Amino acid sequence: MVTERNGSGGTFLDQSRNSTITILDKFGRTDITLTKRTATYNQAGRISGYSKVTSTITGDLQFVTYQDKELLKEGYVKIGDGIFYTIYSSSLNENDEITVDSQNWILTSRIEAETLGQGRIYQAWTCIRKNVN
Repeated sequence: MVTERNGSGGTFLDQSRNSTITILDKFGRTDITLTKRTATYNQAGRISGYSKVTSTITGDLQFVTYQDKELLKEGYVKIGDGIFYTIYSSSLNENDEITVDSQNWILTSRIEAETLGQGRIYQAWTCIRKNVN
């Protein structure tokens, strides 16, 4: 379930996006590795392998605690899961992986996307720790 809040666009949109970037610059991390996997299909239409593309993104990974009662109650997350905040990008998808402090996390569901007019500001994803590479 994605929560989208709408507001007016224009210069306020730019100001809001700049504020979000400033917050992520101060409190977020710039060394998060994003890994996207793309399936390769053979002539029979079956997956024959995967290719990986990595890039670096800025974001903030917050661990789910008992204070996240609403998300816990609705069943979106469990204690120990993470919530990843980043600038809005349509290139992020479910099952993409992020690496923070040598720990791999899988993006499982986009739960929030701040919207002003036609512009998107930031997004929040639930994620789970990946135990095996």
